Amino acid sequence: MCFTFVLSVVFPDVVTEANGINSENDYYTKIDVDTYRQAATFPEKEGYVFAGWYQDAEFKNAVSGATPGDGAYAKFLDSTVLSVKCQLKKGTTLDSKSTDLRLITSVDSLDYQTVGFDLEVNGKTASITSKTVYQTIYGYVNDASESYTPGDVFSQTDSRYFMTKNVTNIPQSAFETDILATPFWITLDGTKVTGTARTVKIGDKLFTPDSLGFVAGTGTTMTQEMKDGETVVKADLEENSQIYFDNVIAEAGTKGHFFTQGYQYVTFDMYIESSANFLFNTSTHNIWTNGNGYDWSEEQINTQVNLKKGEFLRTYKDGVRDPIKQKVWYTVSMKVENYSNNVSIQANGGPATIYLKNLVFSNAFPAEKGQPDSLGFKLVDASTGSSVVKVTEGDFANTMKFTASGSGSEWDNYNRVTFEGIEVNGTTITVLHLRALTVQTRPGYSMIMNGPE
Repeated sequence: MCFTFVLSVVFPDVVTEANGINSENDYYTKIDVDTYRQAATFPEKEGYVFAGWYQDAEFKNAVSGATPGDGAYAKFLDSTVLSVKCQLKKGTTLDSKSTDLRLITSVDSLDYQTVGFDLEVNGKTASITSKTVYQTIYGYVNDASESYTPGDVFSQTDSRYFMTKNVTNIPQSAFETDILATPFWITLDGTKVTGTARTVKIGDKLFTPDSLGFVAGTGTTMTQEMKDGETVVKADLEENSQIYFDNVIAEAGTKGHFFTQGYQYVTFDMYIESSANFLFNTSTHNIWTNGNGYDWSEEQINTQVNLKKGEFLRTYKDGVRDPIKQKVWYTVSMKVENYSNNVSIQANGGPATIYLKNLVFSNAFPAEKGQPDSLGFKLVDASTGSSVVKVTEGDFANTMKFTASGSGSEWDNYNRVTFEGIEVNGTTITVLHLRALTVQTRPGYSMIMNGPE
């Protein structure tokens, strides 16, 4: 089952690895089960949510009436199954007169009487429920429709169906009002189980960072200028002065929308005109670089923890990881934890002049352009008799075996091998360094090729 509802996707939380259905299959005696049921309560387990009583350890037959036999099995699921995600009506802006909000949770099976949300707004409460679930939901990402399964959004192993309810015609005057949504399900025996609550504010969901949202700290002077055809921020920093990021952590330590939306990464473009050194203050880690090619990525944060600095700060030139240098635009990305108390760029060892642009918030480091595949050979063949196959064993392990067909001419694209990353008819050429190939090819023969060094 599925339906389509025209919404913009708002799933700011990172999907975590699921715990999976509890493998211990906790068995409770008839006295224990009846005691819980009579009190309308249920057993609890940290990191899990109770999902009903079952007659069997395989959770095939849910208990709805009297407790069977000597007792029953308690089913526990990854707690992310019964949590809250949300979507907003497509096209909603801060200037919209009203909007619709779709609240979403998930279930693992059909063994429930109903599923719903308890809502609290300005001290008033209400409950909305549904007996309908869906295998797929849809939303828009950059005007393109995308489909989602429960495992994409909630628990990767335990979530099987979506349950959704719409809150419609929310007026613009309520865009800054907190909506507390608590998901719940009622098991077949009538037990109400609540999940992880979430406060939703429409205004927060419409927040996007300013691409030039850089903030001068004490001792920093900032202006907007044109550079390389774009409007950028020019910053002159005194020694030990800093630049902050709007809506992350201010100089006074105030946290902003970055945290309310669940982001973890601050990414921006940076051009170093002149500097001594820099400290990138990310989370509680002050990562030093001389701004002229010093590579910090493999250094440990400290000797007590097995964390490398490259897990908190990465720099890219044209999409490829590279230690930051002067006089070149770099993309800089900093990982920011919830416990962070200072997130900034800091001049160190002297004054600095830098240019900044393209500030964005995200939940991952930027994607990297791949390096050439060391075995990146591919077949160009107009016949069906040739092949290029990777060899994994023997004297020729980690090589590519090329077998030519018995007919055709190389001029007609028979029996030809090319290299991944080189566009024969394109304009972009990737330079590869290759080991010498010493065996000539003839129809019907094989050749072993080593990868680029």
